[in-house]
Amino acid sequence: MRSLSISTTVFALALTLANAHAGVLVSSTFDNGDEGWTSFSFAGVATPDFSGAFGGPGQVDFDGTSGNPAGSIESTDPDNGWQYFVAPLAFLGDQVLALGGALTFQQQRRDILPLGQAIPSALAALSDGTTLLVYANTASAPVAGAWTSYRVSLDASAAGWFIGSTGTAATPEQLQRVLGNLSQLVIAGEWFDGAVSTGQPETIALDNVILSGVDDGTPVPLPGTLALLAAPVLLRLRRGRL
Repeated sequence: MRSLSISTTVFALALTLANAHAGVLVSSTFDNGDEGWTSFSFAGVATPDFSGAFGGPGQVDFDGTSGNPAGSIESTDPDNGWQYFVAPLAFLGDQVLALGGALTFQQQRRDILPLGQAIPSALAALSDGTTLLVYANTASAPVAGAWTSYRVSLDASAAGWFIGSTGTAATPEQLQRVLGNLSQLVIAGEWFDGAVSTGQPETIALDNVILSGVDDGTPVPLPGTLALLAAPVLLRLRRGRL
């Protein structure tokens, strides 16, 4: 009975994993709090310099009633640096299953000040601590009173990704390697010229951040060890011995 129980357990685990699909890997909908998100003010003049800080780390504000739906977070630009939302630990580590998927999110402008635009060159950036990859921004700024949806492609071709500020296109191998050991993920939070330091603070809200992989019905391959454990069970099942 014990042998049968163990075999059944292994088989159940194998079957569960074999039928799992990538889909949504991790998400933040901010229903009940900021979920560990913060902000960071990077250096740079015309474009963000992700290797340096202007104002450095900062906090975000949680708004429990103005999300899409429910809650959202927002960042009020404190200075003349480039403001980015910083993802928490839940989005980091081994996210290689996101290869071929996308990072999607929504933003809304919360201030109504007459500010000039300062469109960020990078919509998002990823790093494994060694290689920094930036996603070229071709999107428009968020607007007040409505949510704007954004999509950062994680296509296996690495299209749209560049190595830091070099202008050199990232390779598929580099994108896969960075996703496999992700230590930093940041999302643009600066679209206008205003700041607290100038008396006209820009405020940008963020909601529904989703990191997803390919969900085309293709099962996620079994991890090697579990696959080896499950193989004898599957063989015995086919022979009618379980």
